[in-house]
Amino acid sequence: MDAIAQVLAATDFSHDSRLAARRAARIAAAQGAAFGLLHVVDTGIWSGLRDLLAMKRDLHEAVVEQARIQLAVQAGQIVDEGHGVAVHQHLREGDPLQEVKQQAAAADLLAVGARGSHAFRELALGTLADRLSRGAERPLLVVRNEPAADYADVLVPVDFSESSREAVRAAQRFAPGATLHLLHAFDLAEEGKLLTAGVSDDAIVAHRARARDEAQAAMDVLQLELGSATRTTTAVCPGDIRVVMLDAARDHGCEVIALGKQGQSRLGDLFLGSVTAWALAHAQADVLVVPRAAWA
Repeated sequence: MDAIAQVLAATDFSHDSRLAARRAARIAAAQGAAFGLLHVVDTGIWSGLRDLLAMKRDLHEAVVEQARIQLAVQAGQIVDEGHGVAVHQHLREGDPLQEVKQQAAAADLLAVGARGSHAFRELALGTLADRLSRGAERPLLVVRNEPAADYADVLVPVDFSESSREAVRAAQRFAPGATLHLLHAFDLAEEGKLLTAGVSDDAIVAHRARARDEAQAAMDVLQLELGSATRTTTAVCPGDIRVVMLDAARDHGCEVIALGKQGQSRLGDLFLGSVTAWALAHAQADVLVVPRAAWA
């Protein structure tokens, strides 16, 4: 596997972003990677204060200096936790989404909190995590839980596309000691069409059996590709992947769900996008979003 060289965490000093930074520091330390902690001073919130800023220019300097102090304090807390990793502090100004994307372009992993500190803005625009996930070009880890230990169980929903394999490879890289729980859910929507067309119950049962057998064969191939060095469990079941995914993550006690960002077609891209959005909104586990060719 390719070595992980740089892990970046974006913080707005909210509770969830602090969890994300600590998780990112733990991953960086385990991988021997450089760790960066980024805060962006959001200049957009000053758009209605231009007259005030013109009269009191030192307000800008005060805000930036306060952010610098908060960033240093958070970095110090991470060092004090004893991860054994140096914290490289990055302070930027501008639009948080654009600045984070720009800074993350050189990182092997970007970690952010599931919820930020601007609740009303997130209600209108969506969380930073959600907006980053839509155009993710590098692996994005969305953290909502306390990083008390390394990831031990990772759920990886698969549709056997290359995107699924990217998600599996990312899970191996970022959680090398974890058990990967591979899950495939085959859609039963076609059965309604068959019923409407007057297809017999026996034929529908046979159709479902074929779908299961084909999916299981593809799962067996994927498991062979991973080899015996990676601990895995596999499951093939009918149903909506969004529902099945959450149930499986809970049943296996998974701390993180790894999702490929693109599917086998444009329609698949839209579907997987909806699965990612669903996971970010409803999963209790952390979520790792992996775009195609993230490791090229």
